Amino acid sequence: MDSAIIDGEAVVLDERGAADFAALQKAFGGRGGSRASAKAILYTFDLLYLNGHDLRPLGCGERRGMLADVLNGSAHGAIRLSDRGRVFPKPSS
Repeated sequence: MDSAIIDGEAVVLDERGAADFAALQKAFGGRGGSRASAKAILYTFDLLYLNGHDLRPLGCGERRGMLADVLNGSAHGAIRLSDRGRVFPKPSS
């Protein structure tokens, strides 16, 4: 992959696995945070552009499949494919 535009949402998860907006602010230096974004995860849900090609005319399912292929080739655990229909993972009980 040379270039891509990926749509997603950056989050920091709490101990239950739910998105914690205050923790996200702190992770990026807001509200007394340390600018240590190592806890942040990018949950992705759409691939809009890839290697010089505008993918928006394609259907969502086809783009999502391409996004999954792109992410499967990535060794970076901080970038993840969101669950279908959910931006964030379902919190554990």
